[in-house]
Amino acid sequence: MSAPSVDILVPIYKPQFDAEEQRAVEQTFRVLGHRGVSFLCSNDLNQGYYRERFPDAGYRLENPRYFLSVQDYSRMLVREQFYTDTCRAEFVLIVQPDVYVFRDDLDRWLHSPFDYVGAPWPDGIEININAGKFAAVGGKRLRVHVGNGGFSLRRTSKCAALIREHGEIAEWFTKSGSNEDLFFAFMGMLSEDFILPNQMTAARFSWELKPEHYHELLGSKLPMGIHEYQKQRADLWGRFVERWVDDSIKE
Repeated sequence: MSAPSVDILVPIYKPQFDAEEQRAVEQTFRVLGHRGVSFLCSNDLNQGYYRERFPDAGYRLENPRYFLSVQDYSRMLVREQFYTDTCRAEFVLIVQPDVYVFRDDLDRWLHSPFDYVGAPWPDGIEININAGKFAAVGGKRLRVHVGNGGFSLRRTSKCAALIREHGEIAEWFTKSGSNEDLFFAFMGMLSEDFILPNQMTAARFSWELKPEHYHELLGSKLPMGIHEYQKQRADLWGRFVERWVDDSIKE
């Protein structure tokens, strides 16, 4: 069975990477480059640095207004048009420059039933959804444990459908600039047709917060990739990253 098609996008917004970002993105191309990797960027960004260092990269261009801040970037990812126009494949894999990819497990996840997979939040995030159809019943309080968008796999058709299903709430996220991954985490849980993994399954895909927690729970087995590894226990990740780069450790 052939794997579904996937767009692998690395969002960029500045003229060049710092040293650690370049190292991480080089690893993304090393592990996933055979599938095709593109930079997601403003259509007015000077691409000279990127074209010189990543000659095999493709480019997906968006309006400059979506790259002015983190909030603007979130607005872009809660637009239906991002999943119908900018993304051209059945899935999109977002790999931010602060992601370190250990190995290519994509075929497994592309054949899974999940519409969105991101690193788990071990302590969960809780809010009261009091908009759209949920406002009529006084709101819906919900706690979610899966959803980090920095390294995330999304089924494009289902993400577009989720935005349509909860259009009023999507519009609120767009206007407020709230973190886009919270929209998919919370509204995905409240959707009639959107599948998210549980916390332990998501931990086999990616880690971000409290990596030592999942390292212990999963018996020291590393996920496919890690997000914000320089912010979250850099001492722990430093050892793992060096091992994988220097020794090419196999699973």
